[in-house]
Amino acid sequence: MKHSVESMLDIVSVHKPDAWATGTHNSAAIDTIRFSEEAFFVKVGTVGSGTVTVHIEESDDGSTGWTNITGATTATLSSDNDEARIALRSEVHKRYIRAVAVVATGAVDFSVDMVKTVFDQTSALTSTWIKPAAS
Repeated sequence: MKHSVESMLDIVSVHKPDAWATGTHNSAAIDTIRFSEEAFFVKVGTVGSGTVTVHIEESDDGSTGWTNITGATTATLSSDNDEARIALRSEVHKRYIRAVAVVATGAVDFSVDMVKTVFDQTSALTSTWIKPAAS
């Protein structure tokens, strides 16, 4: 069976484009059971006097015990049209993840989208993405 790149990728808007107020904004829990990789893309529009930082958290059950994933954070974005990316491999975090955006000092127009690679055990292409065994 042949698999196209299109059939293996999906884009999910986890924080829709908007003027987000000062505070902490958690996305919904994302079940990564069928993913091999995730990439989060932060796009900033108008900043004004505000800043935004995005980090990714993990949980075993998707509702409790949320903790930061080490290294899965952006720099503080404080300029119009700033962009940032966070890339993850599913085998290095718990089953559920979410994007947490922290807006400080004033509203910021931004969005966070996630591109996920769907893991399919029947695909020769995705089998090359599995973490190789230690030698």
